[in-house]
Amino acid sequence: MAAFTPITFNRIKEIADEQGYSLRTINNVAELGTNTIYGWKFKEPTIAHVEAVANVLGVSVNYLLGYTDSRDNSVETLPLEFTEIDTDMEEIVALIESAGLSKLQLQTLKRLIQKDLTQFD
Repeated sequence: MAAFTPITFNRIKEIADEQGYSLRTINNVAELGTNTIYGWKFKEPTIAHVEAVANVLGVSVNYLLGYTDSRDNSVETLPLEFTEIDTDMEEIVALIESAGLSKLQLQTLKRLIQKDLTQFD
């Protein structure tokens, strides 16, 4: 992630206010630890926690992190590392093909996958 700024906290606060919820309510519905969201004024949140809050608020992770000004929470707006990849091979291949990767990028991806798969041997 980029250098820490409280933009995530500020955006969550803004949306919670618009929707008529307290930060404590958002925090509890997202099943986070006590006052977790309040801590984001001063420290960087984990992606998993931001994703939980984004799901509660119905906005994109990218928006909460300040990467976009669009609140759209459709899957297309999420970076690949934030999406759950189905184990169905056809869907994985289609996702890779749609990314428009260069041959070098595809070779790098193949090497990374092969390296990661060795962990399961």
